[in-house]
Formats: sequence, C-alpha cells, structure tokens
Amino acid sequence: MKRFSTLLAILLAAGAPAATATIVNIEGMRRGFDETPGWSGAVKFDLGGSSGNTDKFHAALGVLAQHRRDGAVNLVTFSSDYAETSGTRDTDKQTFHLRHTRDWRERVAWEAFGQWQRNDFTRLQSRVLLGGGLRWDLLEPARKEDGERLYLGTGAFHERESIRSGPDRNAMRANLYLGAVMPVFADSTLSGTVYFQPAFDDPGDYRATAVLGYSVPMRENLSLELSFNVTHDSRPPETVGRTDIEYLTGIRWNF
Repeated sequence: MKRFSTLLAILLAAGAPAATATIVNIEGMRRGFDETPGWSGAVKFDLGGSSGNTDKFHAALGVLAQHRRDGAVNLVTFSSDYAETSGTRDTDKQTFHLRHTRDWRERVAWEAFGQWQRNDFTRLQSRVLLGGGLRWDLLEPARKEDGERLYLGTGAFHERESIRSGPDRNAMRANLYLGAVMPVFADSTLSGTVYFQPAFDDPGDYRATAVLGYSVPMRENLSLELSFNVTHDSRPPETVGRTDIEYLTGIRWNF
C-alpha cells in the first residue's frame, strides 16, 4: 500500500505544471513534531523549468523552524518564490513570519505574531502586520495519537501595506483560521489551513486563503509533497486580479 501511495503521488506530480507562487502550509509543515521538545523544523524545495519553444525557470523555497519548551513554542517561517519565462522575470515573492505560542488553559493557548511580505507582481512592496489571539485545540488527546490535528485560531492584527504607484493602506483585521492534519492510507498525510481576515471597519474588505497539502513519505525524514493554494482579496490594488490559484510539487526534509 505504501508503494501504491508513493507511485500515485509521483504520477500526480509528473502531470502538474510548476506553480507561479508559493504559500507555506504552516500546519502541514509542523506535523510530526508539534509536540516535540527542543528544536525541530522542515524545509520544502521546488525546482522546475522547460526549454525549447518556451524557456522557463522556477524555484521555490519554504523553511519552518520552531523551538518548544515548558508549554511555549517559538516559530519562524520563510518562503520565497522566483520564476522567469523567456528571460523575463514573472514571479518574485517573499514572506517572513514569526509566532510565539504559550499554553494558557487545557487545550487553549495564546499567541502573538508578526509578518512581513512582498509580491512584486501584485504591486505589493511591503506588508507588515502585528497581532495576536487564541489557538484552540479541538481534538481529544486520544485522537491525536494517530497524528490527527485540528486547531481553531481567533484573533486580530494591524497591517500596513505599501503599494507601488498607490497610497499606503492601514487596516485592523480579524484573524480567523482553521488548521487540520489527517493521516490517510499508507502513512501519507492530508493537511490544510483556511484563513479569513475581514477589516473591522468594513467587513466587505476581506482576504481569504485556503492551503491544501498532500504528503507521501519516501524515506526517513524525506517526503514528496503536492500543494494547492487559493488566495482571494476582495479589494486588491487596481489592475490586480482578486483571486490566485496555485499548485506545485516538491520535496520536504524534516530536521
């Protein structure tokens, strides 16, 4: 069965084109070591391209590292995506995220976070946000023995955006997310996170993101991963589309 799941993922990966962007699936990358004391982490790398009628180069990197001690977790993630088509750059995007989580009550923790990101092709020169909230563990401990995870996050953050050829934008937003990890057949894992971030002063101004990942172990600490990401901004800058759909394949290494 394990060979079948590995073969299935390879066949799917062979048929999937390179993505134009990357989003770090934090809950998916944390799986397997979110209860581990000390340092742990994961690295995900995608590389692809083509030559001939269309010359294409694409590289994406996602890194997560965390330290757990005495009921507290410090986590840092970084993602970067770059691509060229026929010698012309058409993707250039980076995200840096910090988060501190501390147990508060049984199955409830509080967290504080900060984030910086840029995306040259949505005119986003920088987006800086600071916020916090509560993280609820929705599963009984017995159900987590098989690797299942289900978390609900509630909170808020303040963001400041610098838009190329446009005014800076400031907003206070709610931050709601639901993250899940579910083992499936032959040691493979399905994971995903959904985020919803409406502005407090204008609920019609919102951002929504859905990140889905499927992982198949290849050998110890090494796995093949498929990802599917959808992002939607109800009020994007002028000339920028509201919705992006991305899918990619890559290799993940746990450390």
